[in-house]
Amino acid sequence: MLGKRFHQALHALWSIMHPIDRETVGCHDITLTQWSLLSALCEESAKALTMGYLAGKLGLTPSGVTRWSNAGLSRGEQKPGDRHVYYLEPTTQGFSLWEEIRCECAEREGKLIEHLSKEESENFVAALEELARAASTESKVEN
Repeated sequence: MLGKRFHQALHALWSIMHPIDRETVGCHDITLTQWSLLSALCEESAKALTMGYLAGKLGLTPSGVTRWSNAGLSRGEQKPGDRHVYYLEPTTQGFSLWEEIRCECAEREGKLIEHLSKEESENFVAALEELARAASTESKVEN
């Protein structure tokens, strides 16, 4: 039953937060798909990512990644010696926009957890971080 309660609570939270995120992102003249692509690029900014990797991560085709990446927020290049492998990385403008939107979302979400005590907030965020790690591990095992 706890799994069902978790699912219901997560769904309720997502259905409220998702439209707010869409509005926040839309105020910057990009789509949620472009935001997802930019986030993937910036979160893993230590390296350029292949179109195939990004397509799998975002549930798009490589041509879909190409279409959504044409907003001046990323740049790409072919792998030397293999023209079939194409890498993307964020531009300076893309990275700055990612930081700006993340700060806006963090400010809003920070206000949301103010409804919890300091200890509850710390425990809640720590639990979410652990769940995110577990979900990441699970998705790697399934793929």
